[in-house]
Amino acid sequence: MILLVDEADALAQSREADQMHHEDRAGVNAFIRGIDRLASGDLPAAVLMCTNRLNALDPAVRRRAADILVFDRPDEVQRLELLHRRLGDAGFSKADLQALVAATGEQVKRPYGFTYSDLTQRLLPAIVLDAYPSGAHQAVSCDRTGPRDGADSAVQRLHRKGVLNASVVALPASFVFA
Repeated sequence: MILLVDEADALAQSREADQMHHEDRAGVNAFIRGIDRLASGDLPAAVLMCTNRLNALDPAVRRRAADILVFDRPDEVQRLELLHRRLGDAGFSKADLQALVAATGEQVKRPYGFTYSDLTQRLLPAIVLDAYPSGAHQAVSCDRTGPRDGADSAVQRLHRKGVLNASVVALPASFVFA
């Protein structure tokens, strides 16, 4: 059996937090007892916990982890690879991709780069929508010459629209309980 707990920090928040109510502490206690029962049961089980706030998890939950996997934000090389894979055949030049890599990295107002999720779920759809500002129905009649004005102006438009202003600060992490 595999049990996946997404947003685990909401379920197993540290009981050491001052603002925690008795009911919340009791919920964390029950969760820990449940993990212990799974571990000592006859059925092979793995509990996978995902969180963006690793330090918010209760220390007793962290101690029970067989392994803790931390997934860092992609660096410049990884962002370039991802963007090249998705946009290289769409007419974006190496300079266009480098401009997007720079815009999605650390900035003065944002001291961290984009996550993979930021790139694939926010940036790439915004680039597609930006390429067809009057609607996707025009995509059928467009030739594949690339973005309408190149990456520099696309980057500027995406900044104005707020797409390049990532708001997620925490690093995602996953736990594996075996």
